[in-house]
Amino acid sequence: MHCAKNGLKLDFIRANAKACGTIIEDGGYIYNECGHWYKSLVFWGEISILTDTDEKRKGMEIILNHLETDNEFIKKKLDSDIKLYQDLVVLKYVINEIHGKSGR
Repeated sequence: MHCAKNGLKLDFIRANAKACGTIIEDGGYIYNECGHWYKSLVFWGEISILTDTDEKRKGMEIILNHLETDNEFIKKKLDSDIKLYQDLVVLKYVINEIHGKSGR
């Protein structure tokens, strides 16, 4: 994840780096079955605030590789301005435990 240098999110992370998240794919109610289709994941872990420029660059590369298709464009963008990393906070979320389920 990435964010601005200041804000409530960073205040919370500095106070307690442990975090839990949930992802739900909601397929909706199944008519005439009295059921609901879904998939869900719950995960626990710890968030760290990256300070090393190379780690920040790698983190942004991972994020952008999910959004862009041109690897050369990503590399050029990430290497274009070192000041970008001074004004950017990159967060690393290490997942320690994960559980999933699905149903209908």
